Amino acid sequence: MRNKWNSYQLALVFGIILAFLSCSTKHDSIISSHDDLVALFKEFRELTEPTFTDGIPDYSEVAMKKQRNELELLQDHLAAMDISQWPVSQQVDYHIVRAEMNGLEFHHRVLQPWVHNPGFYGTELIKGFPSRGDGINVFMIDLPLSPEEIDAFRGQLQAIPRLFQEARKNLISPARELAIIAIRTKEKKILMFKDLVEKLKVHHPGIATDAEQALTAVTDYRDWLVETKNEMTFPAGVGKEHFNWWMKNVWLYPHTWEECMNTALREYQRAIAFLKLEENRNRKHPQLPYVSTEEGHTLLWNTAEDYLTQFVRKNEIFSVPDYLSPSGPHRPWIAPSDRDGDCAEFFEQAERHDPMAQVAHNHTGHHLDHLRHQRDERPIRNSYPLYGGLRSEALPMFMEEGMIPAGLHDDWELNPRSREVIYVSLAWRATRAIADLKLHNNEFTMDQALEHCVQWCPRGWECKTDMDTWYDLEVSMLQPGHATIYITGKNELERLMADRAMQLGDAFNLRQFMDTLFASGMIPISLARWEITGLDDEIRELQ
Repeated sequence: MRNKWNSYQLALVFGIILAFLSCSTKHDSIISSHDDLVALFKEFRELTEPTFTDGIPDYSEVAMKKQRNELELLQDHLAAMDISQWPVSQQVDYHIVRAEMNGLEFHHRVLQPWVHNPGFYGTELIKGFPSRGDGINVFMIDLPLSPEEIDAFRGQLQAIPRLFQEARKNLISPARELAIIAIRTKEKKILMFKDLVEKLKVHHPGIATDAEQALTAVTDYRDWLVETKNEMTFPAGVGKEHFNWWMKNVWLYPHTWEECMNTALREYQRAIAFLKLEENRNRKHPQLPYVSTEEGHTLLWNTAEDYLTQFVRKNEIFSVPDYLSPSGPHRPWIAPSDRDGDCAEFFEQAERHDPMAQVAHNHTGHHLDHLRHQRDERPIRNSYPLYGGLRSEALPMFMEEGMIPAGLHDDWELNPRSREVIYVSLAWRATRAIADLKLHNNEFTMDQALEHCVQWCPRGWECKTDMDTWYDLEVSMLQPGHATIYITGKNELERLMADRAMQLGDAFNLRQFMDTLFASGMIPISLARWEITGLDDEIRELQ
């Protein structure tokens, strides 16, 4: 008995020592308040910022291992929280933080873009993955520079050659399809650097040499990728299992790769069928007009923007805030003579036939979302999501197509065939979703994905050099399913509306519903559904 008692005492003392040691760590107790969650979130966001060495971010093996170790500590700390007594709105914040931490985990465990993706290293210094926000964008600064700006600009230019030297060291197992995307991107940046060099020779000849050296570094990097891409064997797609984990744990979307594919195929079929119905309906109208001048395009866009804003306000779709400002055309005008052999891109084709689809998508979608988010003062929710997610494209896509049954196009006198552009656009987005999904399951090469987009896009409005498609597929390699969320996000928003309408019956009010949705912020739709309806079945499935 005495030996057993001594063993017990020893175990007790050992436990006390461990508890004491744990209290001396950075996180010395179980977090139990929302304020502590906010503090933990801020600490996490700081962790996502890379360490800079000699003017460039450090993505070395040592630096990334250190970051992952610190992430695991934060995840353990988050998991120890007891949130069962928190109000739903605060529990929603908890899951926002959990999802973002899962996203960073996925980058370390699966994506590792600093090792596999040559496009991860841009010509502008990367602020940090996964958002890839730029430091000083060397192509966005107005010339001439002020004396205070010159040194910072020179430092930015001088860092670019070092960045690409480090890139070659870090890219231990790059993926060929990602290299192909990077080559295309770098070729565009080479042209931009050549233009920058000529401008600097006029305004700031003292730093033109730095720009020339940066141009050489970008060119050499592009050439290296061209020479070695066929030796790159790492698969660009993450595969179904990892894709499903990302959807469930990062975007909090309770559907699988197969379900996403079924949705994309069904949406494509529906868009084509509705397009044919529209074409038959409009058979006696003249064909869609085409705007051929910048002035004409700007006028038509602004007219559509004003018409849409007044329509939403008059028909009580949602409350239009006083701070909604004109957004104007969302891309610079490119004349056919300036294309240098490239074909017209999809958005140009769509907008120049009728801009209403993109006005709805951007003006009352992205633009207004951005203005609302700027005014959100809630900690956690006022930080723009690191990984995008379904909500980022759900509203724009809903505004694009949902305004058809709302009546937007009924009296749009400038173009009675405007609905046709909506259905062409919907089919095109579904086409890109299918390409995204097959790329991640390694069923498509990049070339096959582009060829698929060309063949499946109605009216020949797509081509293999379309930079919008290249961009979306590149982002999809960094954020699996990015090109898919246009379709799945819209569908989830429609489901949320249906759930709320079924709850309220005749008391359902569209404007109140939309205003409540906007008040929830830029959060996963599954969380907005829980907060708005009280239905927690989906979020319980996702935990």
